[in-house]
Amino acid sequence: MSHSPIFRCFPRWFAAVPILLLAACSTSEVGYNSGQTGSVDCRNFRIQSVREGFKPPTEKSCTIVRSNEVDVNGSGYIRSFMTDDGYMLAVLETLSATGHFVLSHTETRSVLMRSDSVKTQAVDWRDLPAQEVNGSTYQLAGFRLSKFNQDCIGFLTLGAVRAQGYESRTFGYSCKASGKGKMDISDIRKDLEGLRVRI
Repeated sequence: MSHSPIFRCFPRWFAAVPILLLAACSTSEVGYNSGQTGSVDCRNFRIQSVREGFKPPTEKSCTIVRSNEVDVNGSGYIRSFMTDDGYMLAVLETLSATGHFVLSHTETRSVLMRSDSVKTQAVDWRDLPAQEVNGSTYQLAGFRLSKFNQDCIGFLTLGAVRAQGYESRTFGYSCKASGKGKMDISDIRKDLEGLRVRI
């Protein structure tokens, strides 16, 4: 089995995401075919949150990345949320289970390192106990973004979910704004309890 080439474009986009504002989401909505990327209306997006106080940082804080490989059928769905105290970035990856490709990386830290902000700024990594929330088990890893002095907890669903011919997983991280203290298990549980991901 090979690691999926579906996200050759996805890591480049994800790496360029300014975590605080997701400026790339201000592009106009476009039609989506294989290889196209861009921001979309969040109304019927696959990633939602029912957490009170969560709000999108922009009107279009949802982005889709499609595979540009003819032999790979899959997508990445990216959404950001903000609160008065911090923010959350959530990603859903899907990949057709019929090919010879697999979702690469199985550890939270490895997956999050695809973000330039995490790759270049994350320090003080710490392992945290896995949490079961809304029927999913999440691996957790704590870290601090040195440039902004923000405390964060990353998450990754334990094992891929298989449904409707696709393999999928959800990952991302939540951070507290500088001066708002440390993220703890109760904070990330609150964010994950409000998260609604439609495969």
